[in-house]
Amino acid sequence: MDFEGVWGNIKVYHRNWIFQSILLVLVFFIFVWGYSEAIGDESLFLLFVAKDYFVFLLCFYFLPKRLIKSKSSAIKLASIVAFWFFLFYFVWCFLTYATSFLFEKFATNYNEHFNRFLNVILKGNPAITLLDFVRFGPDYMGIFILAVGPQWIRLAIEDHLENYRLQKENLNLELDFLKSQINPHFLFNTLNNIYLLLQFDPIKGKEMILRLTGLMRYNVFESKNETIQLYKELIYIDDFLSLMRIRYGKQVTIKSSIGKVTDDLEIIPLLIISFVENAFKHGPDKDPANDYISVDIQAADQLLKVNIVNTIQRKLQPNIASQKEIIGGIGIVNVKRRLELHYPRRYGLEIGVKDNLFSVNMRVDLKKK
Repeated sequence: MDFEGVWGNIKVYHRNWIFQSILLVLVFFIFVWGYSEAIGDESLFLLFVAKDYFVFLLCFYFLPKRLIKSKSSAIKLASIVAFWFFLFYFVWCFLTYATSFLFEKFATNYNEHFNRFLNVILKGNPAITLLDFVRFGPDYMGIFILAVGPQWIRLAIEDHLENYRLQKENLNLELDFLKSQINPHFLFNTLNNIYLLLQFDPIKGKEMILRLTGLMRYNVFESKNETIQLYKELIYIDDFLSLMRIRYGKQVTIKSSIGKVTDDLEIIPLLIISFVENAFKHGPDKDPANDYISVDIQAADQLLKVNIVNTIQRKLQPNIASQKEIIGGIGIVNVKRRLELHYPRRYGLEIGVKDNLFSVNMRVDLKKK
């Protein structure tokens, strides 16, 4: 049995019950105070309290539940709201007339102001009088808003938080999938190059084995945290570029400028590497003629700046409208979603093509909020 799920439902129910109880009691006393002030000392004013409170409960318990279950379009949803709004208004009108009739018949101690109110309702045609929405609509609308407004606000907030939670869970699943992947093509080529290097330069070959070990360790262990120290991410990228230099040799010019950073700067893991891998995937991996890659990463005053450039052939230049495909890895859409989730309104991302150069410029404010 899923006790955690059951307990979660109990907590949600308990939280909703507290919210509803407080609102119901508060509204009841608002009605009591309002009618006692309007009518006077007459105890039968509770008839009007009961009438309005009954309509309030109809709106409170019935309308929000129907809207929650409805998956209709905005127009159809508005039609549903309007239907129930006026249906409950007719109910309120009928109850107002019946309550006014009973009150005038049996009550004796009420003020002149309320007597004029009763005369307006009872002396004319009740159907025409009460259905005068301009005169009586505001009283009913106050009840309707009290019943529906707080619930809709609460439901809207809960829906927003639930969407946020699901979005975050989805991103975590996507990131876990990314972390679990070690590109076999990259791994086999790197191991083969290291094997050849060991025959001619054992010292350099051992260094490359250490770098590959560092990459795999970072993927498996370090990147499990929600954030990681920036310098570790940069070491990871530097090791990756070193291995790619071995793989491509002199066929591809790989330039890199990675600045020193302080230990206190943190970043979400495997963010920058998505763009670096993309430069190789859509560069030399796609066509040997794409023989230039530049990676520039700097951080100053807690502002991270990343500039990545790679050559592409004109015939292979990407359609900027389909950048989800060219970014590679978890895709430009997911990269943006991760940025928006962790650095809302604190990042800039520009992707474009000029001549035969594909470039990525990213800026991220790493200040802790």
